[in-house]
Amino acid sequence: AERLRDLRRAAGLTQEELASRAGLSPGAVGTLERGVRSRPYPHTVRALADALGVAEEDRAALLASVPERSGGTSVTETLEASALPRPATLLVGRERELAEVTDLLARSGVRLLTLTGVGGVGKTRLATEAARAALATGHFRDGVTFVELASLSDPDLVLPAVAQALRLREAVATSGRTPTEVLRLHLQAS
Repeated sequence: AERLRDLRRAAGLTQEELASRAGLSPGAVGTLERGVRSRPYPHTVRALADALGVAEEDRAALLASVPERSGGTSVTETLEASALPRPATLLVGRERELAEVTDLLARSGVRLLTLTGVGGVGKTRLATEAARAALATGHFRDGVTFVELASLSDPDLVLPAVAQALRLREAVATSGRTPTEVLRLHLQAS
């Protein structure tokens, strides 16, 4: 509670400004700062850390200060599994597209969303911001995994890259199944 308030003040933000940046309500920030809520969801902590733009050591301290939620998985472990690239700048001028992508991700039948466009238009930046927004609103409780595919030139390497990012490499090696089969089974179970 105190750590969050100190970080917010050091960033020169009001509770309202922090809430707006993190996609939370000002009341939620206030209850966290007062210690009324002592076990925030991992996506909430991540959204706050991202909104504050905290340095790695402050981020680690903030995450470590949050008690475990039921189920025994710490906030730090969950957020590591949900690691998204940290943006260098704010997303500007893409509010409509961000809202559209976020709305699509919130639909119950949507399991895959593909963003297309020429290189350099901001597809990755939009996708990571939409994932961050979805996490902040409670979607994807199990987290989000970023898979860097830009450097791949062979389409046959996509599935192994996804399996590796989801930490399924051992399952592929020990199951005798192809990466495609292991990935399909993993996604069906999720």
